[in-house]
Amino acid sequence: MRKKWLPILAGIVLLSCTSCAILPEEEELPAAPVVRDYEVEEYEQTPVLRGDLQLSQKVSCTYRPAKAEDLSFALGGEYISAVYVETGQTVKKGQLLAELEQGNIDEQIEAQEYTLSQSQVKLKHAKEDKALDLQKQELLCQSLEEQLQAAGQDTDTAALKSQLEAQRIEKSRLTVQYDNQIEALNDDIYIQNKKLSQLRQEKSRRQIYASIDGTATYVQQVEEGERSVKDERFITISDMETSVFVVKGEDCEYFKTGDEVDVVYKKEAYPARVVDAASLGLTEQEEGEARCYLQLLHPNPELESGNAGAVNVVLDERKGVLYTLAEAVKTANGQKIVYCLDENGMKIMKNVETGLKAGEWIEIVSGLEEGDSVVLDS
Repeated sequence: MRKKWLPILAGIVLLSCTSCAILPEEEELPAAPVVRDYEVEEYEQTPVLRGDLQLSQKVSCTYRPAKAEDLSFALGGEYISAVYVETGQTVKKGQLLAELEQGNIDEQIEAQEYTLSQSQVKLKHAKEDKALDLQKQELLCQSLEEQLQAAGQDTDTAALKSQLEAQRIEKSRLTVQYDNQIEALNDDIYIQNKKLSQLRQEKSRRQIYASIDGTATYVQQVEEGERSVKDERFITISDMETSVFVVKGEDCEYFKTGDEVDVVYKKEAYPARVVDAASLGLTEQEEGEARCYLQLLHPNPELESGNAGAVNVVLDERKGVLYTLAEAVKTANGQKIVYCLDENGMKIMKNVETGLKAGEWIEIVSGLEEGDSVVLDS
């Protein structure tokens, strides 16, 4: 049985191998074509807007009171006794603002004033006594002269003449005596006045008085027991009515007297009016030193000399006009043009008429409509 199946199996295997060899090879089909959408080139665009355009110039200016006084103590190393004013407080010329310790100087001044007054009283009395005594002597002389005139030729007038001469000598003696006394008293009063003046000067060197009407724009903060520093700024008084921002150089051409502007300092606007130097009580500026003054309408005592401000000066402006970015406008053959996209996204050229250019924006007078878009890159 086993031997009978072997030829059959061998024939099956042979047939299988022969079949593999006679099958035709499979052909490779060509790759299918790739279908792509049409690619439109993209452009950066900017819109055409309607609104206001303003061409302006930023002008720098510096704050300073046209009239200001820095005040200091004339003595150093002395204890500061009192400060009578605060920053922002209004003061009057001659007002006491601060002082050092005085010691007994007030008592010395009072004593010296008394001594001086006594000398002045003595002088007054000496002048009065002189006038009375000389008047008395004059009357006696006149009486003797009348007696001599009334005496007859036979009367012995020798005694009267002798008496008149003696009276005249006495009058001269009294005149010299009183003159010497008055001169001595005048000398004494001069010396007493000098002493009093020195004492008062010593006191004033220990005090600070307002030199002008104005506002205290700076007052040094003082700790207890602090001593003075000679000639160091202690208080500044500014005439706020003449508080100004100063513009120098060629920028002055943007301003004329009477103009009203806003000065911006630390993002705060200060209304101001352009004034001339004379209205501030200032002398005319030197040649080549052009300046104009922007006087604050509402002075601020917190402003300090040297603060830097700025004024936005409007040079030209347009209201309710079309405008777009200036970089979108090109020039070709002397003609202003822009590029737009048509309905197929293709770039086309349009002629335009432009007007005011303000910063990055430019006015479109004709050639475009509000809402149009123009290409930025060419």
